[in-house]
Amino acid sequence: DAPHLGHAAVKVVEGELDTFGAALVRADKGAGSWRQKLEAVKTLFYDAAAAAAAGFAPAGPKTEHLATIAIYLHFLSTGQVSCGEDGRHFRPNHHSMLASAIDQALDKVPVTPENAYVVRKIRPLLPSYSSAYTAQVPLTRIRDIAHRGDIPKDMKDDIKHNLQNKLHRCAGPEDLVTAERILKQAESGSYSGAFVAEMRTFLAELRQFFNAGGLEDRLRDLQSRGEPSAAAQPLIMAFLEEKNRGGSSAEAKLKALTALRVEVGRCVSAGPHDEGRQRARLGGGG
Repeated sequence: DAPHLGHAAVKVVEGELDTFGAALVRADKGAGSWRQKLEAVKTLFYDAAAAAAAGFAPAGPKTEHLATIAIYLHFLSTGQVSCGEDGRHFRPNHHSMLASAIDQALDKVPVTPENAYVVRKIRPLLPSYSSAYTAQVPLTRIRDIAHRGDIPKDMKDDIKHNLQNKLHRCAGPEDLVTAERILKQAESGSYSGAFVAEMRTFLAELRQFFNAGGLEDRLRDLQSRGEPSAAAQPLIMAFLEEKNRGGSSAEAKLKALTALRVEVGRCVSAGPHDEGRQRARLGGGG
């Protein structure tokens, strides 16, 4: 059975699908790791022969094909389609660069209300391509944690072999599950407060890499960076206050969110393809 994160594992029969769906299933079968599966999605947008064979039009994809990609990426992120190691060694920066390429291709998809809605669903399912993760050796905090002198050997070995080495060799959503398990063990055991604090910080970094945080986390991150504009800062604060205020009406929340989305959307439309634009989009800019 495929491992999963609280959902039933998914099994799709190729014969029940259209040409594009069947092609995506075949690509998935030939791609064992998360990196390879992201590569398969990227290939649809950048390899004309592969796209043609799949019945996919990169310059003007059908909305249902974009929806299929969104569903597939969702299944990957939740573990409903399992990922494993592929016998090769690629650090997480490769995954980030794949995400950047896919996101850039999505920028070129013709804008319709239907396409825009589906594309907004795809983007949070890609990993972050922040400079912290496109660095040649990203997520180094876990290496330092694994070499701490205030944790026992069994915990060191667990971190080193099941998280650090695995993450830097063949990262996948399953590593987030491992990190959460280790932190839970650390919090419930007799471990130093400094170690537990470092594990919490690392888990937060890992969540950012997988874009697994919630809207409020993303907005507070934008606040801390002063992004995406000076005009957006009071709008972020107003929305968060409205969101967390007891007794606030749905209408008031929607009004605050709409004002924020208009400003963030303006910044996204005017901005270059970079990590700041990705953060802004995930913070509500569409």
